[in-house]
Amino acid sequence: ALAKERAGLAVQLAAAEREGRTLSEEATRLRLEKEALEGSLFEVQRQLAQLEARREHLEAEGQALLLAKETLTGELAGLRQQIIATQEKASLDKELMAQKLVQAEREAQASLREQRAAHEEDLQRLQREKEAAWREL
Repeated sequence: ALAKERAGLAVQLAAAEREGRTLSEEATRLRLEKEALEGSLFEVQRQLAQLEARREHLEAEGQALLLAKETLTGELAGLRQQIIATQEKASLDKELMAQKLVQAEREAQASLREQRAAHEEDLQRLQREKEAAWREL
């Protein structure tokens, strides 16, 4: 009976040793998997941090571009208003100059008529004086 018990214990010991080796191998495999997963996790976290930094940088660039666009849009609107005002002033100045030119032409014509009339009067007066002088002779 002792031999039987001993044989049973030997079988149990062999089974326990096999199970221990299996568990030890599985623990080693799990440890290696854990290390690999931790390495992958570290790499993913590093990439995530890089992507987050890039996203923040792009958002800042986007905000800067939006602000620049708004500034340029405002400046463009101001320039358009200046152009319109300049065009309106130029149009008014042109119209005013045209009116002044017409007025100057009228005044020149009137002055010319007056000079002609005065010249005609002088000629007539001189003609009369000449005729009177001839009569006195």
